Amino acid sequence: MGSAQNNKGKNFEANLVQIKIKMNSVLIWEKIYNTEETLEQIYKDFISENNYETGITIKWYYNEKNIEFNSTKLSQFIKENNLLDISVLEINQEIFFGEEKKEEPIEYFDYFAIPFFNPFSLLIYNKQKNSLKKKKFKEDIIINQINSQIKFGIESAYCNGGNHFFILGGFSLLNEEEKGIFLDFDLVEESIKNQIQISPPKRNHSMMYNDKKVYIVGGNEEKTLYYDLEEKEIKDMGNLNIKRFEPSLIRNLDYLYCFDSSRKSGDKFSFEKININKIPNSLGKYLSKNISFTR
Repeated sequence: MGSAQNNKGKNFEANLVQIKIKMNSVLIWEKIYNTEETLEQIYKDFISENNYETGITIKWYYNEKNIEFNSTKLSQFIKENNLLDISVLEINQEIFFGEEKKEEPIEYFDYFAIPFFNPFSLLIYNKQKNSLKKKKFKEDIIINQINSQIKFGIESAYCNGGNHFFILGGFSLLNEEEKGIFLDFDLVEESIKNQIQISPPKRNHSMMYNDKKVYIVGGNEEKTLYYDLEEKEIKDMGNLNIKRFEPSLIRNLDYLYCFDSSRKSGDKFSFEKININKIPNSLGKYLSKNISFTR
């Protein structure tokens, strides 16, 4: 736990503070700063004056709270922590070998839905109220058009996420031509937020929501897509090495994995993965792997 000392009996000017960095209660560095200096600059000074090996992570704490090395001024930090008339600020340091692992953000949703077809409707579950409600969307012109002209079937795929429901598929009731209709439903407002025509249409694909994106992978072509919930656009995500029908999709850290149980060659089970952090700056490259297994 860090500590602070006041100016009483000290020879410091009001706008100067002595920074002391301690590790395991041992003083390892100290320097006097003007309170208009930033935390980021203090950290840079500390690094430049100490010979640390590469591949370590340094963390500073005050009162067991992590200190960010940003543009916050020392005066602002003092004010935020109610440190009045201090002359010495003691900060605790910890070091970790290797890069700091970032925890995956956890999203909590209150609404989920499953579709009914012919006519199209949604059965919406409200987790907070533990209740079910069937929404027919009769007043929506898009749904009226779909119910009169388009049918969703087993070739479609859907998923939930962010209190939204997403579905992609459909074919014409007139000539059975595939349409590739993507719909984005807001389950809180019970309204359609977006409709996009996908060309060429997809079938036998899979969809998965994660971190405000809907990944659309597999089916009748190698091309993969994702829907950006914030930008309301569908974007290209590169191509699979082979077609994969109704694959299982899993997000783990930086990678999206695509498993397809129908793709077996002898005793080999194959899957592909893509680094989604490289998207959309550049199209990612899907890496294909084979795994031996016993039937």
